[in-house]
Amino acid sequence: MRHTAFIAALLISSLFLTGCTGSAKIPYRQNVKNVIIIAIDTLRANHLGFMGYPRETSPFLDEFAARSIIFDNIYTPKALTLPSFASLFTGLHPKNTQIYKNMWPLSEDLHLLVEDFQAEGFITIFLSASGILHSRYRMDQGFDTYIDADPHPEEAWHIIEKIHEQTENILEPFFLVAHFWEPHSPYDPDPDVLDLFADPNYEGPMDGSVDVLNAYNLRQVELTGVDIQHAIDRYDGEIRWLDNQLKELFDYFDEKGFIDNSIIVITSDHGELLGENHLFQHRRDSNIELQIPLIMHFPGDLDPGLRVPALAEITDILPTIMDVLGIGIPAEIDGMSMFPLFSDPEFEFRTKLLSVGVDDPGYFLYSEFNGNHRVRVEPDFDDPEPVWLDEQDRERLRSLGYIH
Repeated sequence: MRHTAFIAALLISSLFLTGCTGSAKIPYRQNVKNVIIIAIDTLRANHLGFMGYPRETSPFLDEFAARSIIFDNIYTPKALTLPSFASLFTGLHPKNTQIYKNMWPLSEDLHLLVEDFQAEGFITIFLSASGILHSRYRMDQGFDTYIDADPHPEEAWHIIEKIHEQTENILEPFFLVAHFWEPHSPYDPDPDVLDLFADPNYEGPMDGSVDVLNAYNLRQVELTGVDIQHAIDRYDGEIRWLDNQLKELFDYFDEKGFIDNSIIVITSDHGELLGENHLFQHRRDSNIELQIPLIMHFPGDLDPGLRVPALAEITDILPTIMDVLGIGIPAEIDGMSMFPLFSDPEFEFRTKLLSVGVDDPGYFLYSEFNGNHRVRVEPDFDDPEPVWLDEQDRERLRSLGYIH
């Protein structure tokens, strides 16, 4: 839905800063041929160097962030993969997509913003690393090519191979979304990378497996502080391993000229609990789980290292790109263009965000976040109708530790 007060403020701000609503976007639009979105599953924002983490988990991403615009306070409304991607692709909050859990299919009536890029002549491509984003859940609307993952989550190198296959000889403008599974549990990084973070003499029960993480969540096993630290070490190793893979991918992008002719976005679907509140993994509604990293890079390294502290959410990512490229933004969506923040990072963009978690055995919990405090709220809309899963869906969720 269009926010009238925001639109009025946006118009006034744009006229004041540029003299006309379109001229400020010209530098960001110049030389743009493609849009590339790197969506990293379960990437906790405060475990990245450019977000203040002291460990060297992300040297490549840190370097690329220094050439890009960094958004410090971006959140997803729901810390699960399918609901989060549904909000990214539609620009709608879960209360409007009605997607609150993994394996719930999108309504055929929903419009995906990807369709607007397709209508503008972009070849649209999605590469999934997990069956959670299978096309059977109708996430493929608007994509010319939608490649489902194998039954089990795919490692980064496999997704990178597919990126090469899809883009090696492409001539037309393309809109590419590549989903990477790491650092999602199980936390099982390459041993050489794990050695950068973990105590080589650790001999405790924490092996990073879904079984151990879930047993701790259910209080079936207790872990010491040393055990929890080893889980963090393994998670950090997953990030560093992926960072190494992304460096190789971006070397390829550089060779192909994509860094010089593409808007490149790096983000995540949600974060991860690492022992806080006696919990690992995600799906509740804490800030740790809901905050996501966001980097936007434009040809020519525009605004390198600019930090935007304003509160925003995942629904705003595609409207921002559409605004920059002059693609019409549907009036009825929840997402808004963040473009005014490029010239005024302190612009009051959003005052609060609505989030939703799940309280076992399945009750929905809602909260509002104003950038400083999160409070529980009672929504003025009904919970969605439950979706009954078949055995194939249940087995996918079971293999990933979401159900038992």
